[in-house]
Amino acid sequence: MAAKNYARQRQTPLSEVMRSLLVRYVAECARENAQASPDLLQQRPHQYVDLARLQRLLSGLD
Repeated sequence: MAAKNYARQRQTPLSEVMRSLLVRYVAECARENAQASPDLLQQRPHQYVDLARLQRLLSGLD
């Protein structure tokens, strides 16, 4: 509901608001992975998100 209200107030499509929220969430997870992985794991897990690669992909969407 919060995203729907935000989209309505900004006159932005809800899909764009949700995409932005998801991108920020994934980027935050990637930052946490980048900080924790070298200290905790010798080998990156399969679900590891490479922050630099993610940022390159996202820059192409704008």
